[in-house]
Amino acid sequence: MNAQSSRSHAIFTVTVQKLPRGNEKPSQPAKFHLVDLAGSEAFAHTEVSDQIREEGIQINIDLLHLQKVISDLAKPDSKGVASYRDSQLTRLLQNSLSGNSVTFMIACVSPLHRYMKESVRTLVWAKSTKRIEMKPVPYEDPQDEETDDLKREIQDLRKKLTAAEAKITNLTRRLKTAEIENIKLKEKNREAMSSHLTETLEMSKKYMELAESLNTLRLQAQESHAERIERTDQAISAASHTSRVTAE
Repeated sequence: MNAQSSRSHAIFTVTVQKLPRGNEKPSQPAKFHLVDLAGSEAFAHTEVSDQIREEGIQINIDLLHLQKVISDLAKPDSKGVASYRDSQLTRLLQNSLSGNSVTFMIACVSPLHRYMKESVRTLVWAKSTKRIEMKPVPYEDPQDEETDDLKREIQDLRKKLTAAEAKITNLTRRLKTAEIENIKLKEKNREAMSSHLTETLEMSKKYMELAESLNTLRLQAQESHAERIERTDQAISAASHTSRVTAE
C-alpha cells in the first residue's frame, strides 16, 4: 500500500463462494474487505524525525484522496462518479464505496483536547460517508432468471394439469353414474315393455276366446233359427195338407 512507509493501511480480503453440489451451478463469489486505515497525523503535535514525517505525509495523501472520493460520492447528484484512480487505496476500495456492496465504517477519535481538530475532522468525514447511498442487489444470472421463469411456468402447468385431471376424474365418475342409471332405466323399460307385451298377449288371447265364443253363439243362433224356420215350414206344409184333405 505504501512502499515509502513502514506504517501503512491494511486491507484483508476474504472471498467466499458456495461449492456446487450435484448438478448445481457455481454460485457468484462474495468478498469481505476488512480495512484498517492508518490515522492522519498532525505533525505540530508530534515530535517525529524527518523520515517518519515523510511517511506520515504519504499516509495523509492517501487519506486526502479517500476523503475527496467520499465527498464526491456524498453529493446528491454524484451518480457514483468519483476519481478512484488518484490513489491505490481508493482504487482498491472502489467496490466498497460505490459498488454492489454494504459498507460499515468505524471512526476512531481521541478524547484529548489537543486533538479536537483532528477528531472533529474525522467525525465530519464519517458524516459525509454516511450520506453515501448504496443499494446492493443480489447478483442474478439472466440464464438463472430464465430458468426460474421456466420453473414457475412448469409449476403453473402442473397445477393446471392437476386441476384438469381432477375435472376429468369428476366427469368420468359422473359418466359412469349416468351409464349405470341408463342401464337401470333400460332394464326398467325392458321390464315394462315385457309386462305390457304380456298384458297385450293376454288381452289378445281373451279377445280371441271371446271372438270364438261369439262365433259359436252366432252359429248356434243360426242353427236354431234354421231349425225354427224348418219346423215352421213343416208346420205350414202340414197345415196346408190338412186343409186340402178336409176340403175334399
